[in-house]
Amino acid sequence: MNALGIELNLIDSILSGLKPIGTISSPSSITEFTMDIHAESISDPLLGKLVVFRHNEGDKRKIVIAQVKSIESINKLIEDPGVKTMIQAYGPLPHISGKDTKVAYLSLVSVYEETINSDGELVLRESTLNTPPSTDSIVYEATQELIELIPLESKFYLGTIYGGDLPVPFVLKHYGSPPGGWGEGFSYGIFGKSGSGKSVLAAMLIIGLARHPSMGILIFDTQGEFSRNAFKDRLGLDFHEIIQRLKNGGLHVYSLDEIALESTRSLVKLLDKVGFFEDFGILQYGKKSMLISDLMIALSSKSPSKLTFMDIHQFVNNWIRKKYSKWDVVRDRMEPRIAKDKWDLVMELFDASKRVSVERIVNMFESGEVVILNLSNFPKSIETLIQMPREEIRAIIMKEVIDKVILRAEKEYRAGKLTNGLLVIEEAHNYVPSYFRTSREESVERRELLSLIKDRVKETRKYGIGWMFITQSTVDFNKEIYRQLHNYIFMHGLSIGADVDNVKSALGSDLFDLYKTFKDPKRTGKYQFIVIGPIVGLSSTGMAMAVECFTDMSEFLEINGLL
Repeated sequence: MNALGIELNLIDSILSGLKPIGTISSPSSITEFTMDIHAESISDPLLGKLVVFRHNEGDKRKIVIAQVKSIESINKLIEDPGVKTMIQAYGPLPHISGKDTKVAYLSLVSVYEETINSDGELVLRESTLNTPPSTDSIVYEATQELIELIPLESKFYLGTIYGGDLPVPFVLKHYGSPPGGWGEGFSYGIFGKSGSGKSVLAAMLIIGLARHPSMGILIFDTQGEFSRNAFKDRLGLDFHEIIQRLKNGGLHVYSLDEIALESTRSLVKLLDKVGFFEDFGILQYGKKSMLISDLMIALSSKSPSKLTFMDIHQFVNNWIRKKYSKWDVVRDRMEPRIAKDKWDLVMELFDASKRVSVERIVNMFESGEVVILNLSNFPKSIETLIQMPREEIRAIIMKEVIDKVILRAEKEYRAGKLTNGLLVIEEAHNYVPSYFRTSREESVERRELLSLIKDRVKETRKYGIGWMFITQSTVDFNKEIYRQLHNYIFMHGLSIGADVDNVKSALGSDLFDLYKTFKDPKRTGKYQFIVIGPIVGLSSTGMAMAVECFTDMSEFLEINGLL
């Protein structure tokens, strides 16, 4: 017997050792299948599970993997109105009630074709289904042994199949050049209401990507969960320790007390947020905006470290004389002493002698390290002076850092090098929203940050930079950026209100019905999600898959070789 015959008998023996759970029925298409559930499996919990069956197309033998998306119970006998009346009067009828048939509806996940490699061994390669399966195809529940035969690069496990205990492999490659990398940056959107497990899943994904030595990750931690290692006490997932091991000590956590900003734009903007220009007597919003714009243009070539309070004082005095006909009225309400105190406090954020510069942070990111910027708290000296929403201050910092990352990536790209990194934004609806709930005056910095990300998210893909947006709703998230995502992850809490249309559009109505069966993690302690995109390793056809996160962190670490 040739090598092909030997290996095919091995595959057949794997399937033959399993209990058949059903047979493909009618109607079926090339993406959706009907399965008649066998009598011995009629009471088994099959919803969400992965199933597998063989399919022949000419001389090609293929393995089809599908997920059970819904189950229907049918008893034509009791659908008769007369029989219903009798059941209502007398209860279940012998030999009629309970004699149900159950039909499962399957969604195609992937197709693999059996072939022989140069060593004479059977391998599976991605294929397609070009004709519906035969109605005599026996369906089995997929096993780990079978899944292990599927060729996947950079396999990483985030959980088990929804409704079962079968671990599901994902493909988490880096963004550098092949082999081993995608050769471009992929983006993620993680959506779900508060408490659905978004940050937990994001932490797992980041760990999976951090396995690659050359891949840098920069987390804008607006809630402080990543910075304070919140997953350790809550779930036993020691995020910091794992990343430190994977990156050989290359994990860095910095607060605003430890970062040295470098941009003159940031300096002027921060001065504005603490009421600096009001202390110079400029109270009208329109006038102040003009001054800020003129000041940033005039100082664009100067580093904040080279500026003094008197430089700003002199510029503002001259500007007032030109813009105000009664400039002496403005001069009389000036309080330069208070302005000088605020200047000193803000300038502490630009002191590179005691802090880590943004340039150095970008260097760490580019060299494959993980940097967490803790933006959840502000220096106490600045906190009491802030006159705008805290998100505005965060947006100023985020814009400076993202600007420098992209400028560096552009330079590397022109030199023929990919940056290979991921930018993570927590509570993204505050910074890349579909619309702003506050006035333009109270959201000007976030609007500028949104404009930057909208303009550049398309370009950064080719630079080898991906994005991960973690947010509570698809509706509150910017639509233009939403359309640019590669991987959509939907967690619990999006099956009501305006989110329904977005989730249903991504998944289809049938898989949305499966999504609606997700339970509230606050009751069950389980984090369930449905994902569609290139990271779904088993889905060679780009179909979505429902998964339940590991909650036993020892299992998560063991299966991924992280212990």
